[in-house]
Amino acid sequence: TLVGLMGIYSSSKTENVRATAASTLSRLLRNSPGLVGGVLDRWGQRLLLTGLADSSSKVQVAAVNMLNQALSQPEVAPKLAGLLAQEQGLLPAAMGLLDHSLPLLRAKAVVSIVLLCRLSPQWLLECCQQKLVLHMERLTRDKDTCTQDAVVLLRQEMSGAVKHICSGIAEQLAIMQNSQIRCSSDGSGSSGACLEQLQVVLHLVTSPFFRPAVVDGQLVQMLAEFLLAVPAEGPGGGAGSVAEFSNTLLHVLEALSQQPEHVTRFPDAFLQHLMPALCSVISTNSSHSDTRFFCLRMMSDVLAIYLTDPDRYSAVLAQQLLQPQQAAPRRNSSSNGRLFEVTAVLDALLRQHVVPLVPVLLEQEEPMPLYALKLLGGILEVNSGYVSVVESLQLSHCFFEFLTLEHPNNNVHNIRLCKQLMICGSLSHQQLLELAAADKVSARLPALRQLQSGVHLSGSIYCHRNARCAWLCELWDFN
Repeated sequence: TLVGLMGIYSSSKTENVRATAASTLSRLLRNSPGLVGGVLDRWGQRLLLTGLADSSSKVQVAAVNMLNQALSQPEVAPKLAGLLAQEQGLLPAAMGLLDHSLPLLRAKAVVSIVLLCRLSPQWLLECCQQKLVLHMERLTRDKDTCTQDAVVLLRQEMSGAVKHICSGIAEQLAIMQNSQIRCSSDGSGSSGACLEQLQVVLHLVTSPFFRPAVVDGQLVQMLAEFLLAVPAEGPGGGAGSVAEFSNTLLHVLEALSQQPEHVTRFPDAFLQHLMPALCSVISTNSSHSDTRFFCLRMMSDVLAIYLTDPDRYSAVLAQQLLQPQQAAPRRNSSSNGRLFEVTAVLDALLRQHVVPLVPVLLEQEEPMPLYALKLLGGILEVNSGYVSVVESLQLSHCFFEFLTLEHPNNNVHNIRLCKQLMICGSLSHQQLLELAAADKVSARLPALRQLQSGVHLSGSIYCHRNARCAWLCELWDFN
């Protein structure tokens, strides 16, 4: 019977006859699952590839039914995986059905992708590289109920797939550390293939549709562990799969740091795991300079989200924590209790990890000092109580030393820091005299007044030619 049906399917020039043979073969395999393996061994490539690409939608439905049936059988799926690896046109043919005009075929194609993802994360990576995310985001607007149900199923499947991928990467990184393997991998072995699968996570976390389903505290914590476990050589500092993995990891973290709703939803993961990991990379001289800057920028973005959110951070509570002799604040409700907990964690992070980094960052190449001054200025603007921490690090004299037109660290963020230190009154008159604060500010006044009195330039040219003075005009209100 099978041989006869395949003969009719292969030789018939009539569409209806060919469709009837394919449909009969599909139903026969459904009723006799044990025959699926033999059919794949003998006719798999011709049956599936030609069927999925057939001009008849009835033949395509029969072909995708047989494909899904084979993928759903554990004993047959490995054979099909080998067939997929040998025939590179099979996966694009299945992906092409996502654009089919027939809703039933679109839904069945999504189911095929779900089954492929269960078979191996490598197939999920292959699908992502063929624009799976864009296809799914478009299908979310599909009005067909079956298609919508299939898309929702795929979205739910991604959560488990990401956890499986991250677990495999964690095991691989542990093996690399124990074996003292660094950047010698060229990406062709099993380690390279495993690390490459992090690209799947990048595809998903940058998608508004998939991101809510895959991002949670566990993912953030595992990514932080990857950051500490990956070899020190970052982008430009290594070769092969390790350098690519490091680059992908940084872009995944960057995508997460730009999503305030996820950053504030998982404060424990971000503040107790990711932020210390970022600080560790920033402070490590063996890390590549681009990697350190990338991490510093992400740390600034995450801190800005928390420090400017009154539901997540309270400067009043933080100042009470800085003064342990005062009585601990009362927690009147669960929301206040959560505010207290996040504020306490963030306060410990700033005092123990973030602010102590500033002296090191000020000695590094641009633009690290600029971001360090910007970060510290933002912290002091939200909570002036950290002035005492700045003074304990003996940074005040550094900021006033920068207060010259010739110094490369003379910028708007540094002058804001000087202004905040003076407003807080933490520096005595004698200290200000020793720092020559008045002389340094007054030395700039002639240039400021000249700018104010009538230099007729457009705004953009004005800012460009007088970049060294524009910040004083802004902060001291001269213009």
